[in-house]
Amino acid sequence: MNLARNPEGGRNFEYLGEDPFLAGTIAFAEIKGIQRKNIIAMAKHFVANEQETHRTTIRKVIDDRVLRELYLLPFEMSVKDGKVASMMCSYNWVNGH
Repeated sequence: MNLARNPEGGRNFEYLGEDPFLAGTIAFAEIKGIQRKNIIAMAKHFVANEQETHRTTIRKVIDDRVLRELYLLPFEMSVKDGKVASMMCSYNWVNGH
């Protein structure tokens, strides 16, 4: 669910692309397909988990608009449109939380 923002990113193989709307649309379809079979789908990793190095200790500062329009949009679509049954959080700090 996270965005492929850096071509050298260590977790790019898990992501649905660099466009947040496209990532949300693909996630929505995948969630619907999984949950149609009575299996709990999980959206992960909430939020801004774009790197492998120091992923458990990094503290990211992201502008509110960028956070809302880029990073949170696929997760919002998963919850509102896909009715995802589960969400896994990331280890990193975002804006002090």
